[in-house]
Amino acid sequence: MKKLFCVLLSAVLTLSISACSKDDKTRLYAGACTYYADGGLMSFSEYLYKYDENGNQVKEFEYYNGNLNATIKREYDSSGSYTEKRINSRDNVEYEREYYENGVIKKETTYEYNGEVDEITEYNEEGLPVRKESFSWTYTVEYEYDDEGALLKEIETDYDDNNVVGNIYEDIYDSEGERIRRTITTPDGNIILAERIETIEDGNKKTVNTYNSDDELLYVTEKEYDAKGNLLKEITYSIENGNREFLSSSEYTYDSENRVIDYVFVLVDRTEIKYEYSDEGCLSKESIITERWYSSAVYGDISDAELTEVITVNYYNADEEMTRTEYLVGGELSSYTEYYYEDVEVKSGSKCKFDFRDKDRKLDERAYIVY
Repeated sequence: MKKLFCVLLSAVLTLSISACSKDDKTRLYAGACTYYADGGLMSFSEYLYKYDENGNQVKEFEYYNGNLNATIKREYDSSGSYTEKRINSRDNVEYEREYYENGVIKKETTYEYNGEVDEITEYNEEGLPVRKESFSWTYTVEYEYDDEGALLKEIETDYDDNNVVGNIYEDIYDSEGERIRRTITTPDGNIILAERIETIEDGNKKTVNTYNSDDELLYVTEKEYDAKGNLLKEITYSIENGNREFLSSSEYTYDSENRVIDYVFVLVDRTEIKYEYSDEGCLSKESIITERWYSSAVYGDISDAELTEVITVNYYNADEEMTRTEYLVGGELSSYTEYYYEDVEVKSGSKCKFDFRDKDRKLDERAYIVY
């Protein structure tokens, strides 16, 4: 049975960074405004873009409540590849990225707040990570894939503060993306079978048992699929003194078009996500339902806090761009956010900029209260 790789749908605001060769319209993200339930302005973000004479987006300025929050700078070479660097309002570099000619990320370097390198990740031309090095946690991870892009092997090498190699962890995966074995190579060269995974199939059900190096059962995961191979239910238990202890569960519901319309995940707390689609098959609405503790008190005693249902509802247009988000607490609207886009004409042959800032925007007085 095939494994369902269920990706929780989320809005990705994709910005066009390079104009077409002709003077075509380019879709730009202009910003967002968040309001209190009664319409008072809580916060807002705005953007300014600059293009070079070749129609390439070379700078992107992100403003929050009228103040510059971050700047992204891009540089292009003759082949069409480019690099970008994000600099925050404190003039610290947050990340640097390199891209292939087709726009797929090639390399990413992230930085700590003090300017030191945090992680470096390298990608292949399909955008899959092939090597990651963490400097804050001192380890490297290398990934191997088959011709279809499925993960086959993952090797993590740990280092101590003196850059001396510690344990090496090697994970092997099957064709369905399930980890089937983990070995540990110790600094003195000993190889230990740290985990052994046993998979038992019975019709539309599958049981995955995980054993430790002493062949003791650690975890049991039970999966159930429909006739199309879609995952319906997955429950994981830990084994304590021979008894099962619930760890987590996932449940999926599909429509006639084989799309996920309901997803429930339980891990201490319960989260449910409902999806709705347009007649054209595009995502139109996403409702995320959770429970949180809320108190009427702002300071001090919060003993009256109650477990309250919290719903975040995202709405999308025909291009699956997020257009509005509503936040409901206890069934009542708490606040909402509206997202804005603009279709602009980026003309090659001359530099240009598009400024979506609105100087007339005024925050509600409640936005200045510090809790």
